[in-house]
Amino acid sequence: MIRLLLISLMTALLSFSTTASPLKADINWQKFLANQDPVWEQMPRKWYEAPVLGNGRLGTLIRQTGAQTVRWDAGSSEVVDHRQNDNKSVRSPEVLNRGRLFIGHFILKTSGTIKSGNIHLDLYNAEARGTITTDKGSIAWRTFVHAEDMCYLVELTPSAGEKGCTFNFVPEKAISPRVLKKRIKSYKHNPDPVSAQQGDINYCEHKLLAGGKTTTAWKQEKSENTRRFYITIQHNYPQSNSTELAIAELEKCSNSNLSEWTQQHRDWWHSYYPQSFITLPDSNWESFYWIQMYKLASATRADRDIIDNQGPWLQPTAWNSIWWNLNVQLSYSQVATANRLELGECLNNHFRKNFNNLILSVDKKYQHDSAALSRHTSPTLLGLAGEPGNRAQMPRDIGSEVGNLPWMCHILYNFYLHSQNEKDLTELVYPLLKRSINYYRHFLFTGKDGKLHLPETHSPEYGNSADCNFDLAMIRWGCKTLIEINRQQKLNDPLLKEWQNILDKLTPYVIGNDGFKIGKNEPFKKSHRHWSHMICVYPFHDVTPESGDSKLIAKSLDHWHSFKGALEGYSFTGGGSIAALLGDGNRSLELLNGLKGYLQAGTMYKEVGGPVMETPLHGSQVLQEMLLQCRHGKILVFPAVPDKWQDASFHNFRAAGAFLISAQRQNGRNQWVRIKSLKGKKCLIKVNIGETFKATNGVKISPLAHGYCEVHLEEGQETVLYTGAEREFSIKPIANKEANPFGIKKGGKLIFR
Repeated sequence: MIRLLLISLMTALLSFSTTASPLKADINWQKFLANQDPVWEQMPRKWYEAPVLGNGRLGTLIRQTGAQTVRWDAGSSEVVDHRQNDNKSVRSPEVLNRGRLFIGHFILKTSGTIKSGNIHLDLYNAEARGTITTDKGSIAWRTFVHAEDMCYLVELTPSAGEKGCTFNFVPEKAISPRVLKKRIKSYKHNPDPVSAQQGDINYCEHKLLAGGKTTTAWKQEKSENTRRFYITIQHNYPQSNSTELAIAELEKCSNSNLSEWTQQHRDWWHSYYPQSFITLPDSNWESFYWIQMYKLASATRADRDIIDNQGPWLQPTAWNSIWWNLNVQLSYSQVATANRLELGECLNNHFRKNFNNLILSVDKKYQHDSAALSRHTSPTLLGLAGEPGNRAQMPRDIGSEVGNLPWMCHILYNFYLHSQNEKDLTELVYPLLKRSINYYRHFLFTGKDGKLHLPETHSPEYGNSADCNFDLAMIRWGCKTLIEINRQQKLNDPLLKEWQNILDKLTPYVIGNDGFKIGKNEPFKKSHRHWSHMICVYPFHDVTPESGDSKLIAKSLDHWHSFKGALEGYSFTGGGSIAALLGDGNRSLELLNGLKGYLQAGTMYKEVGGPVMETPLHGSQVLQEMLLQCRHGKILVFPAVPDKWQDASFHNFRAAGAFLISAQRQNGRNQWVRIKSLKGKKCLIKVNIGETFKATNGVKISPLAHGYCEVHLEEGQETVLYTGAEREFSIKPIANKEANPFGIKKGGKLIFR
């Protein structure tokens, strides 16, 4: 409840203005989101077809698994193992020893044979409801994972013929899924689960060899024809009192007034959605976007767990850990623009808490001034990080992958740019980035050409090369950013001259006839799902249209996508972002449409059988980048709108500099742009609404070159830039579109495809 009150207070503060707001938001959120809900007209059978529910830690998904069985998964992002990473006989020991563990699932066993079923995922209330029909009767059900408490509810209302249905927990062994996928025989299994009962509470304990314990507990209540199951999962380490915690959590939740407890859950979500708004003329992509906003808050929260490859919905996979060479970065790419920075605080909190483990991840001789991030870790961030030239006794690719920490610093710095929270900048981003660049400094050397060069490093998902473009981009951005932070904060760091010297002498990006190469020793010559060789373009914006490199970027994008064999879903979202950077909305949409073939009924995405969270989430960022972009202190409104989208609107997108931007486009023309300053920073913006325009509230506008202008706003002040007569400006959904494109329709049809 306290967190909900804080969110409400923050929303109220954001709504405060030193001048009257000239903009009205005319949005019936319940009605609008009802059109975005996924609807299953028949029961899903696979995990990736199923609806998902979560609260940033606990999660479940629901699907039919047999002629008389429907399964509710028991998932928790915090359930990981805690073994030492000293097993050098396996690849990626961090994943095996400290990755996610199976817990179990609940099975609804019907009395009769299931003939049909349906599910409606209510986004507005974050609740799934449905009916299962058998040859003996029916069972109405609903489920939600409580937004605040670590508990979820499964409510069953059987008809007379289904009174004999049962709902029971099926424990699974607390084993690393990687053991099964990789067939690792040296793995020592954790003890078998043990079930017990205390009063009216049933529970199942998973004790771990390395210490700690997981407890799944559930309590059944009956009222008239309805059975309610309150379920919790508690994990702690090094303590092992998870059972006591689970019982206390169940007693608290089950003893609450159900109506009030349900409303508390709904209130959180009702406050969450209006933090920003987007409406599109394409009902498929509009619905997709809002499902991603729902999944985002289902998978992470400020005080909860990092989005790993699974989210709270662990499935059989070899990727039961946190991946740092693209996955986390893409998963959190949209939270700043979507004005949902509270969710991004999860990353800030984990990096603060585990700062020292990043230092311990490099070899001892570098720990005095350096830090790095392994390709994959548990939530503690501890692992064996790669180093230029390849770290001893490690696989060649993982052992030379260095750029993960500076890329994460880029994400954290982007959060700062949008929040202008100086404490985050000086206490976290700056010292972390400084150590990550110091790590590179130990390996840079002067070549015969007088330039600074790097020994062999790994370009993620492709291969190794000296002077790898991926790492050159990290170094350039890192040094520029450290210098800029020093200028802003007047830090006068002794390393200022060294960072400038690196920028002056660092070898240029390696470019061939077809665009960016991998590095000095490696041309781009095979299919590559990652755009690691083009990271300097996106998201680092070191090479941009403004730098005169549009042709180089376009050529590199075309060459990248000309090799088809290894492209995956995020290849299309990455390509869509690069096309949007070029201002080519048609190409951006064309590439984004390539994601459709990978999306499942509820927008889940899988590779090699397992969940991969980041790709659909990054798809929502591509949609944002078509409508709003920020780079080098400048804001671009509607920079890459496809011709098909004659109308589009967004409200309270957050821009770098802590500005809230709203804008409307109708009949292929930008109509107006609302700007609200939260911190009173300089606002440089390109609004594309004509050569001459006005500003409400008497705000001063200074024209600049290339279609930009400076809008002079004090903290808390807002204005609308417009042409023609002053009028009422309003944001409302685009009407007359097909509703509920996701889910499964009768006959197994997927409308979205």
